[in-house]
Order: sequence, then C-alpha cells, then structure tokens
Amino acid sequence: MAVLKKMSRKSITALPNGRYWATPHAPFPLDGPNGHEEVFPGAQCVSDGKWVTF
Repeated sequence: MAVLKKMSRKSITALPNGRYWATPHAPFPLDGPNGHEEVFPGAQCVSDGKWVTF
C-alpha cells in the first residue's frame, strides 16, 4: 500500500509584466553529446502579470 506524503504549499508570485529570457536551471545530461545546448540555449517569454507565454 502506498503512503501519500503531505506536500507543502509554497506561495508563488507572478512575474511582473514584461519580456524575459528563460534559461535552463541545470543542463540536461543528453544535451551536450547531441549539441542541443547550442541550438536551444533558452527561450524568450512574455508575462502579462498572470500568465507567461514562451
């Protein structure tokens, strides 16, 4: 029987309105040998104060 752990609820605030450049937090192990870090180093995103679109 699986035991469910209680998860804590953290308050997350939205990004202010604007344009941002999102970069990966940590490298993915398969990115290096495949050369993906050179093609997709990050992504531009736009925030409306509630939602972020990449």
